[in-house]
Amino acid sequence: MRGEVLRALLLSHLTPAGEVAKADVRGARISGQLDPRHGDITSQCT
Repeated sequence: MRGEVLRALLLSHLTPAGEVAKADVRGARISGQLDPRHGDITSQCT
């Protein structure tokens, strides 16, 4: 998955107050750059 695409999915859409964008990505390789500026990114590895 291209980092630019993942960033766009998470940060380009407005969400209602109190909600956050989420992507469940498992077993994927992130290629390119994933620029987390202007976002709050957390990870849950299981």
